Amino acid sequence: MSKVARVRAALRGEPVDRPPINFWFHFGVEDEPPSLVADLHLDLFRGFDLDWLKIMHDYPFGDISRMGAVKSPAELARLRPVAPNDGGFRRQLEVLARIAEAVGGDAWFVDTVFSPWSIGQMLTGGQIADWLREEPASVSAGLGVIAESLSDYVPATVATGVAGVFYVVDGYAAEHPAYQEHVAPLDIELLALASGNAFNVLHVHGVGADLAVHAHQPVHAVSASVGCRTEQAATVRERLDCALISGLDERETLPRGTPDAIRREVHRSAHRAGRTGLLIAPGCALRPGIPEENLWAAREAVETLDSTDFGDSGPID
Repeated sequence: MSKVARVRAALRGEPVDRPPINFWFHFGVEDEPPSLVADLHLDLFRGFDLDWLKIMHDYPFGDISRMGAVKSPAELARLRPVAPNDGGFRRQLEVLARIAEAVGGDAWFVDTVFSPWSIGQMLTGGQIADWLREEPASVSAGLGVIAESLSDYVPATVATGVAGVFYVVDGYAAEHPAYQEHVAPLDIELLALASGNAFNVLHVHGVGADLAVHAHQPVHAVSASVGCRTEQAATVRERLDCALISGLDERETLPRGTPDAIRREVHRSAHRAGRTGLLIAPGCALRPGIPEENLWAAREAVETLDSTDFGDSGPID
């Protein structure tokens, strides 16, 4: 199967020759030219012969360039919309255009889009939840401005050739009533803007977050850390109305395990979650320093799934 055909079939829950696989890193080069950022993504994609690309979005929102730059709810309320051709949005669109030119129709790629809540957390140094209780009007106004900016940016990504968005929400925050009242409607509106895409992903950030809250979102796949040492993968897969992107433990097995342990982890994930509707990937971005042989073990493991019985192969190292 081609890369696009494999991913498309996995998203539809149709038979595949093997599950698609991908992994991604924060490269930490947001101060470098967009051409270099694009080339690093392409080098990783080509070097490990991955099936699709998840493009990191590490540029700051607007002119605010560091965590915690917004110091009060009043400052948050005074944010002004950022146009797609301004600041980090413009640079990210350049990255996407370069990747589209390089991969053509050979592979799908998705652009990371942080939700208004996630961007608000970055800008305020993690104060959004407290501020929302203290001054809901100001916080809602600020998040609304961020959402307005994203409502222009998300359609702009389509023109670059992306297959979809990788939409990031805070899994724990989304379980609380304040989030559902003030933020969830913004998420729904932004995902609706991307509804014409072929490959939209909802990334539920946070190990152990209740995925049932997001089970029926209008996306093609949910990305999450589901705990490879438990039976949670199967439970999660049964709850979703879409495909599951998971199966690699980015916190323990990939950085600290042996190649054999990683191969068993991939096989076990396929056994528990099922080979249809599954895309193998970590639950979040990988940290620098992961042994290259461990990444290769994950990549090679999907090729051997046809020769396994998909049974439990013992404890993960």
